Amino acid sequence: MFELEVMTDGWSSETSWELLNSDGEVIQSVEEGELTDKFMHQYTFCLPADCYDFTIFDGDGICCRSGNGYYKGNIYGRSEIFDGGKFFDQETKSFCGLDLCS
Repeated sequence: MFELEVMTDGWSSETSWELLNSDGEVIQSVEEGELTDKFMHQYTFCLPADCYDFTIFDGDGICCRSGNGYYKGNIYGRSEIFDGGKFFDQETKSFCGLDLCS
């Protein structure tokens, strides 16, 4: 399983994200305005073998001027494959993996 954690800052409604496969198709996403609470948002889903781009968007980042937000992606809750939080407008992390659903 692929696990994503997003801890928003004080303006969580500004935060959105998307996960694209190697064909550029959106696999999962959260639109701006969907997150309305400042707290941890956790997502879990299966990903077939492929390469992916995770992009998070927020006008002023989620750390450090407006709070202590962060994000991280894990496989099976054990292997962290990316993390971040200090960015300006958006940040993209790319990763490839085996079939996470088997």
